[in-house]
Amino acid sequence: FELVVLGLDGKERLVHVNARSFKFGDEMMSIGMARDITRRSAAEKRLQFLASILENSADLLTATDPAGRVLFLNAAARRLFEIGDQDVQTLTADYFFHPQEAAKISEAAARVMQGDDVLIEVTLRRIRHEEEIPAQLHCFPIRAADSDKIIAIAAIARDLRESLRTEGM
Repeated sequence: FELVVLGLDGKERLVHVNARSFKFGDEMMSIGMARDITRRSAAEKRLQFLASILENSADLLTATDPAGRVLFLNAAARRLFEIGDQDVQTLTADYFFHPQEAAKISEAAARVMQGDDVLIEVTLRRIRHEEEIPAQLHCFPIRAADSDKIIAIAAIARDLRESLRTEGM
């Protein structure tokens, strides 16, 4: 179980407690352990907060491995492309782009794998609706937590249809 205790420094701490009772001869004994989980709990809350930002952004947020296999799509991307959670792992990045964008996307991915941030205009495609969507794409590297190695490519795609409609008015 977890409980809040007051530390010697006067600050509240979140503590996880494990305790067991057992019989030792004719005596009932107990043994227990308490672990301060204040930092871990704060880190978990921060991760939940950041995950909520990613998942609820109106922009399309994606991550792919260096080979282009999709690792993550936020809710906005899944809605736009009508992709279920279970289908995400079966996709590659080229699924989302008009075929004429292949060279531009490959070049951007190569630059990101060299450590660059890349901002380009692209045409996304919704295959089921045969719809082309103008977008601004910001790609950047995701590095391993314990090294400078680039392990994935993140991208934020902003749907430009509304702003282009507004400009045309």
